Amino acid sequence: MLVALTGGIGAGKSTVLKIFESLGAQVADTDSIVHKIYEEDKQLHAVLLDRWGQKVFKDSLPHRPAIAEIVFKNKQELEWLNSVMHPLVKNVIQSLDTTGLHLIAVPLLYEINWQSEFQKTISVWCDKDIQNERLLARGWKQDEVSARLSAQLHQDEKLTRSDFGIINNWSIDFLNNQCQRIYKLLQDKGPT
Repeated sequence: MLVALTGGIGAGKSTVLKIFESLGAQVADTDSIVHKIYEEDKQLHAVLLDRWGQKVFKDSLPHRPAIAEIVFKNKQELEWLNSVMHPLVKNVIQSLDTTGLHLIAVPLLYEINWQSEFQKTISVWCDKDIQNERLLARGWKQDEVSARLSAQLHQDEKLTRSDFGIINNWSIDFLNNQCQRIYKLLQDKGPT
């Protein structure tokens, strides 16, 4: 079964992914897939160089902070980048061995309309103040947080659209319990 994990930025998707992996699920993260594509895809390098020039490269590789600086200030540039990257990421996901339960973190699942690629969806949600605090703790400035949040569907909407919801406002034990319950339901019911 292929399951998508989504949610707002800073909601705790990476932690949930680790918990599901510890329970026995195979896991992947589209952010990691993007990192690998940025490192290895020479055709992509040429496309980025042609579009934005050398300013988005560092040590001959695409520099994500420089790219983020451009795309989160210009909606058209973000749309262009997504049109280039999403097919590459989708190809990697479709090539994964999905024997058993495979959970893939797709932060922009609903924004890019990929939910039909998965049998089930899980959304991680947290209170907006907790979310903001977590993002600022990453070293982001408030304007960066606001720009990233405005580029995503609100996490309330993601929670409403998903098959399962995980609330990540409290302890790691509470988070673990929710993940264990969902993992068991997915194991018991299969892809129906």
